[in-house]
Amino acid sequence: MDAATAREFMAHRRERAGAIAIGTFLATTGGGALATLTMLSDPDIGLFSEVLGTALGFGIGLVLVAAALFFFLDHPYGDEYEKFSENPLALDYDAKMAVLEERYHYARGIRLKTIFGIGLLLMALFMIILASVGSDSLWGELGFTIIFGAAVMTVAVGVWMIVHAQSVNNSYKILLEKEDFSREKKEKDPIFEAFSGVYWLSTVLLYLVLGFWNNWDNADITWAIWPTAGVLYAIIAVIWTSITESRGRQNFTQN
Repeated sequence: MDAATAREFMAHRRERAGAIAIGTFLATTGGGALATLTMLSDPDIGLFSEVLGTALGFGIGLVLVAAALFFFLDHPYGDEYEKFSENPLALDYDAKMAVLEERYHYARGIRLKTIFGIGLLLMALFMIILASVGSDSLWGELGFTIIFGAAVMTVAVGVWMIVHAQSVNNSYKILLEKEDFSREKKEKDPIFEAFSGVYWLSTVLLYLVLGFWNNWDNADITWAIWPTAGVLYAIIAVIWTSITESRGRQNFTQN
């Protein structure tokens, strides 16, 4: 690969990173709007009627999610670049120097965005814990809902910063074949790739089914599906990697 192609790819990734980050922000705020407005229609708060609160929540949520989908679909991953993250690369000297120079130029911004993004996520977690602890004695249901809405917005901003920073950073990892884009990772088992897609789609389906089945009355319990699914996925990934590596060593020994 020559330097011109490497620069074109990095420019494409920077442009796409902004769009994907905005789309993620809109999708997160859409879900937050749905949850917050539904909570505000609770009889204990009475700010809206249940019908109006639900209608507003779904309406605003759908508009924001639709806007997010527009950003996702309007900035697809170029077909000519998709192979870069899947196949081994061979950069010439000028191309490698161009990547290293650009990575150095953007390194501070990427690092700061990632740090601030993680800080905002931790702040949002603290806000939720604080709201839950004092919901009965300090600020009541209305105060809890307001803090919850603010926490969701904080999460949305934090996720936007992290997604934007890491999307740009991944372009350098792809070209330099580092970490998740190393040649070893590119040779991952396609069976596990297919399993991952089915696993997370099933998790989303289970979450939605349980939520709607209980009319979202037990949302404080239903959310536990996500960390549980994440832990199980990590365990399965470790076991699968151990099995495949063991088989690879056996095949190498036999040959």
